[in-house]
Amino acid sequence: ERPARASFRLPSSPFNLANRRSNSVARDSLPTDTIVKIITLLAHGCPRQAIVAAFGVDERTVKHLEESSGKHCEQVHQHLVEQPRDLGQVQGDEIRAKAQGRILWLAMAIQVQTRLWLGGVLSTSRDMALITTLIQQVRRCALCRSLLFCVDGCKTYIAAIRHVFREPIRTGNPVRPCLRPWDSIFIAQVVKQYAQKRVIGVTRRVVQGTRAQVEALLQKTQGGGVINTAYIERLNATFRSRITALVRRGRALARQVSTLHHVMYLVGTVYNFCTYHPACVSPSTCHTVGGAGSVGPLPSQPESPIICGLSMNCCCFASLRRAGNPQGDEDARQTR
Repeated sequence: ERPARASFRLPSSPFNLANRRSNSVARDSLPTDTIVKIITLLAHGCPRQAIVAAFGVDERTVKHLEESSGKHCEQVHQHLVEQPRDLGQVQGDEIRAKAQGRILWLAMAIQVQTRLWLGGVLSTSRDMALITTLIQQVRRCALCRSLLFCVDGCKTYIAAIRHVFREPIRTGNPVRPCLRPWDSIFIAQVVKQYAQKRVIGVTRRVVQGTRAQVEALLQKTQGGGVINTAYIERLNATFRSRITALVRRGRALARQVSTLHHVMYLVGTVYNFCTYHPACVSPSTCHTVGGAGSVGPLPSQPESPIICGLSMNCCCFASLRRAGNPQGDEDARQTR
């Protein structure tokens, strides 16, 4: 027999109102293991409808978990990734995303040496504002050291990099100080020629700096080779496989920009902290957080974002979910 619901009546209303639990309470009533499994599947591209069919939860609950996890991952990214470090080489590129009634552009950047995803920006147009916001994210992650940018043939990158990487020269006068560009900023481009949707030629050129300086940074960050954008293109393929709105020929459309924004940070943070990168470190030399599942000591040479000053080990999503934001905790204490 169905239990009776508690109800109450407002003084100015003749109707009884049911005392139902809020959606947030109902979502929090899910077991922790189920929540971790759902968010892990979302971070690896599983459709919401498949999760609904497998776990028997409401689709709005899945959407809420995706949104809250994306916000939490964005805070983790800002606290751990957006810290000054020697980047060495950065590659940037844009992805065309499909939304209802419009087209979105997702610009992202990656540190080549450690495969560290530095962040992404969404916009309705592929313009100077989009690229400048992305380069500003890169600057928040960079120390004033030798830095090589490898990008495609988009001229906007050159102007954005030269505009963002400048420092004011303080003279004590009450006027706007002059801006001095950073030293040792190098820019290289990879321009591809197409014919009938096929690449028929590739032109590699150094826009800022000398070829000897660029080759020295290439040797330091990727072990030699030529000027390329292969690392960011491989990252684009990873995001395309995990976010349905980025698939080239598909019928999944993003309704809201915020939804794609939260999924981007969820996928990117899981890529940074919960994914083994075979080119950087072997799974046999890492261990997970919390002691359980430890398989060996950390390598002596940190060559992965998992251990390169960000986290002492590759963590599972349950540990990432418990990772707090000190700034947010401080704000919450001040509010209380």
